Amino acid sequence: MQTTSASWLPACEVEVNEAFLWHGTKPAVADVISEHGFDERVGSLQGMFGAGVYFADMCSKSDQYCTPRNPATSGSDARFTMFLSRVMLGAAHSTATAMSQTRRPPNMPSMPGRAHDSIVYRPPA
Repeated sequence: MQTTSASWLPACEVEVNEAFLWHGTKPAVADVISEHGFDERVGSLQGMFGAGVYFADMCSKSDQYCTPRNPATSGSDARFTMFLSRVMLGAAHSTATAMSQTRRPPNMPSMPGRAHDSIVYRPPA
C-alpha cells in the first residue's frame, strides 16, 4: 500500500495499521455517508470481496465509482464526490484473489475463531 508524506495529513497510527484511503461513490450515497458515516451492512455481496466498505490507496481507482452530481453537467464543470478517509485496517487478511459473497474476513490461522479485521487486495506481481 502506498503511503503519503503530505504535511497537511496527521501521522497514521502504526499499531492499528491505519492508512489514509480513498472512497468514491454516487451523489446520493455520498449524502448518506456525509450524514451517517460508512455502513458495511448495506454493502452488496456481489463486490470483489463481498459486502463491506471499499477503499483504495490511489484516487484513480476510487474515481471509477464516482458519477457526476448533476449528469447534465460535463467537462470541467462536472462535480464528483470522493472521501479521503482515515481507515484502521487492523489485522488485515491479504489476498491476491477475489472473495465474492464474503460477509466477513476469514479467521486468523493463529487465532481460531477470531476473524481478521479487514481484507487487503494485493494483485499478483
